[in-house]
Amino acid sequence: MANHIDTQIDIRIKKGDRFCIFHLPGEANCTLIDFSEPHPFSYQPFDNIDEFEGFAVVPFDEATTQGWWFKPVDLWDMPLKTKAKPVTAKPYSRPDISNDADFEAYSNQFQEMMKTLKSGELKKVILSRVIAYQSDAKNYISTLFQQLCAQYPGTFVYLLSTPETGIWMGASPELLLKKQHGTLETMSLAGTRQLDEMDPAQWNAKELEEQNVVSTYIDRLLDQAGVGNYKKNGPAIAKAGLVTHLRTSYQFSEEGIKGKLCEFLKNLHPTPALGGEPKEAALELIKKVETHPRLLYGGFIGPVNSNNINLFVNIRCMQIEDKQVKIFTGGGLTASSDLVQEWNETILKSQTLLSVLNQIEQNEAISNK
Repeated sequence: MANHIDTQIDIRIKKGDRFCIFHLPGEANCTLIDFSEPHPFSYQPFDNIDEFEGFAVVPFDEATTQGWWFKPVDLWDMPLKTKAKPVTAKPYSRPDISNDADFEAYSNQFQEMMKTLKSGELKKVILSRVIAYQSDAKNYISTLFQQLCAQYPGTFVYLLSTPETGIWMGASPELLLKKQHGTLETMSLAGTRQLDEMDPAQWNAKELEEQNVVSTYIDRLLDQAGVGNYKKNGPAIAKAGLVTHLRTSYQFSEEGIKGKLCEFLKNLHPTPALGGEPKEAALELIKKVETHPRLLYGGFIGPVNSNNINLFVNIRCMQIEDKQVKIFTGGGLTASSDLVQEWNETILKSQTLLSVLNQIEQNEAISNK
């Protein structure tokens, strides 16, 4: 097998094969997996993880979008061939992203959610939107994947292509669940600022509240699972691409949750960082207000085997179609949220992918002259 990412991705895309290539945070190599026929997703394997291997692709709403277990047929470690350098261009917004129709629709949804938040029925809810535009990204998909790896080495960068899911790509900074050497990890990630706002004193009460809601929820789940002796660190400022977040990290022993990991994970997803709190009421409000299906956005994705679990929340992600790209972005609302600030946050988060897309498109345009 030729050990070139470009070649291997291009072959599989053209043939319509089931595969995924991903880069784990901090790793030197990528992993390429070819899949066999998929199986509908269930949580049960996590209670018998010593006998299981697969790749999980789970949507935000399992009631409306099918989740899958993909079984590996072949697996290769592949060094990144790219000599790509991190994007140096300023964050880029296309002229049509912030048009009046998009903002008006977002504003109406924001106001409807704020009524429930201000009534006290909810502490937090996430409002998302889709940024769609014409793009030939499918023609340079391997370059895009490798550029994201170069730009965001501390994130989970993946390219997933299957007949069941379509083509998705992302660079997620948010860990849902990790297992290594008998230790499990998860995190609370919420609140968003620009990179030049690293001073903790700049984080306001709304952002601190937003992050604390997620941490409190994870605290409660661990207590309910009987995991009393866990390590908790944070909140601390964490860089994630072109933005920063507040992050609280959790570590606990695998032994403390034996036989209960299935239930814990089922309760963990989606966390208040993607749904809201109280959970069920927030999910109902999202269904009522949002007009687009979230599909795989806000779900989770990653490889699982007897020794390691690497599941990441599917944020900073996009769906790649013929001649079109759809970027999914969102933010957490509380009773003190401001419309324009929340709108600007969705634009800021979209730059994780848009800045890289723009640079590649500029390079392609120059090379084709």
